[in-house]
Amino acid sequence: MKRILSFILVIFILASSAICFSSCSNKTVFSLGKHEIDEDHYRYLASMHNRKQYAAYQISIQTSLQAKFENGLTVAQALDATQNSFLNDIYMLLFSQVLFDVYELDMPKELEDTIEANVTTITNYYGGYSEQKFNQKSRLYGFTAKTMREVYTMQSKQRLVIEHLFGANGEKIEDESLDEIFENNYMCFQTIVINNFYKLVKETNEKGEMVSVMELLTEDEVKERNDIIDDLTNLFIESKDGYEYKVIDPSKSYEELYALYSDDKAYPQGCYSQFPNNAGAQNAISAAALLKENDVAKVKANRFFSQGGTFDVGDEKVTINAGDYFTYGSVFVKRLPLEEGAYDKEQFKDFFGTFRASATSILYARHIANFQNNESGYQIKDHGRYEEIPLSSVYPNDLDYNFLYGNLGKSDEESSK
Repeated sequence: MKRILSFILVIFILASSAICFSSCSNKTVFSLGKHEIDEDHYRYLASMHNRKQYAAYQISIQTSLQAKFENGLTVAQALDATQNSFLNDIYMLLFSQVLFDVYELDMPKELEDTIEANVTTITNYYGGYSEQKFNQKSRLYGFTAKTMREVYTMQSKQRLVIEHLFGANGEKIEDESLDEIFENNYMCFQTIVINNFYKLVKETNEKGEMVSVMELLTEDEVKERNDIIDDLTNLFIESKDGYEYKVIDPSKSYEELYALYSDDKAYPQGCYSQFPNNAGAQNAISAAALLKENDVAKVKANRFFSQGGTFDVGDEKVTINAGDYFTYGSVFVKRLPLEEGAYDKEQFKDFFGTFRASATSILYARHIANFQNNESGYQIKDHGRYEEIPLSSVYPNDLDYNFLYGNLGKSDEESSK
């Protein structure tokens, strides 16, 4: 009898140790009052952040962390360079939980049901109707189905606070605030793109459809394009004494030269962009952000491949890896003045589809900063864990990301497009 009791006691201790190991190892990373972000929450949020970065960089999640962007940074370095912005998102999420309580908001029953339905759909799809099997798969990313439920709930509370303050679609934001955000966070620029490698020509495919096909330039065409690059470089970048222009008329304006020579004339009135906040930003955008109005910079024109494959280049077949790129000429970037109210104008609608959402994010960050500094008395407590989990060490989340952004059932490469 004593042996049996001893055996049961040993089993109980081992089971308790296993339970403690699985739960106690999930330590707190940040806390704010009674609210906290534990390691599983942190890894989940980091994995989703990384997946969004891959989408913004337009590269496949299969791309090597050592693959380089046009600015020379590796994918790993680019991810780690976004850590401050990622941590700020976590702070905002934590403060949102406090504000949800302060404003005495309620979580609607239908929203709770939606959260559970979403988690069930994702776990069923990836776990074969078994949450345990899903957890085995999701551990690659550093979280479980329980983590998803908890983070979804926190994010839902954050959205309810934002809607309370600014409206579901930013409709409570005043025009003066929109103008101020536009003027301080957006830039306008134009690009003259000179392609000295290929041109796109229209051809009919086997289905009888008109498609654009890449055709290599002839030697004479390459020489002419290089002469244009030299001429524009001398005119806008570094003027040389006694230089003789070979193609362009130097008396013409940037805008006239754009109309005559640019290989990309999609936006003749200029392009708008927020100032870049990630290390993988395109060369043209990064260059424009550093310019004064009406100044011009020159950068390389690079074409990136978001996924690998074998491509026809002239008469040859070339194998490309995801993250590879080739240089096909030069881009002359000119910083332009902002046009008043551009965010509401039809000709610029392609650049402002998320303007009110961006404005809401900016105003909400200010609201939280004011709350933290002047009202709450709360301070984020750092438990010294996050530095042990660099962003580049977290696998990009391709599970519920594909569900949330409409890519469920697609391959990694397809969903990265």
